[in-house]
Amino acid sequence: MTLQEIVVEIFEALGEPSELDFWTDRDLQTVNTSHLGWKKIVDVVNDGCLALSMWKWPNGRQVRFRHLEDTAYMTMEPLSGTISGIVGNSMVISGLPTGSNLQVGKLVVGSTSGATGTILWSNGTSVVLTNVDGTFVNGETATVYQREFRFVPVSSGYDPTTVGGIPYFAANGKPLEVSQVISVTDGSKLAETFKDSRFLYADTSVGVPTSMYRIAGGFAVDVWPEKGLAYIVRYLRGPKQLGYTDIAVEPEIPVQFHRGLVLYGIWWGLRRAQESADAYATKRDLEDFMQRTRTEFDIHDDLNNHQAFMSPEGRS
Repeated sequence: MTLQEIVVEIFEALGEPSELDFWTDRDLQTVNTSHLGWKKIVDVVNDGCLALSMWKWPNGRQVRFRHLEDTAYMTMEPLSGTISGIVGNSMVISGLPTGSNLQVGKLVVGSTSGATGTILWSNGTSVVLTNVDGTFVNGETATVYQREFRFVPVSSGYDPTTVGGIPYFAANGKPLEVSQVISVTDGSKLAETFKDSRFLYADTSVGVPTSMYRIAGGFAVDVWPEKGLAYIVRYLRGPKQLGYTDIAVEPEIPVQFHRGLVLYGIWWGLRRAQESADAYATKRDLEDFMQRTRTEFDIHDDLNNHQAFMSPEGRS
């Protein structure tokens, strides 16, 4: 279904409330894409695309569309600057690349002294360290390592060594979660560490990561990554946002689920009109629709025990 077809079906199912009337000519089927009502329903369709692409039932089963998986290339590149103005455990680290962020929790290592410390507080280039081992020296080079990497939106054309995170093109849809982290050098995958064995950050070891776990907006690794490590990050993302003017475009979810967007929009409209009973019935229709609509994109059949389960590619 096209965007116009979805919006029109939602509008007509809601009894054509006047404040949402976006028609320029009903007979010619032309719409006013600058009308507030049109924009409001398109926004709802975008919300529905994201909601359906991460739909979860009360029993814990969750939808993931494999064709919404994407990849990003990144390097775990430490920062380098010059230490000055040392007073106790506070100092200034200047000369960092433009856009660098001295976030709390990063490891600072002095190149001459070999001293180490973890950033406890930062304001611009000024930092206060904790867990200090050794004595930093004015004028020495500081290497700043990080173990947490989060998604960073970028425009077309970027250098992954300067991003300091996981670069992704914002126009391609919002990242939902990391699926796999794979070394560019040898193709090895970072093993996933679960809650019962997650890492502490008191360790100051620098080396090659062997495992990771997911955090909000990215992932963390088990050691402070040494310079020059490059990785491919496979991640699940939401659908691309639909604009207001391209009325013939189709949502970036499998066509089997487009009817669910209509039900989602009707549900929104009924709740907006405070039609609680009808809204509840429509929500049940949407849940039944999502339960019935299963495709090869999101389901694996276990032929041994005749059960089915949903999981992202690379997860079990």
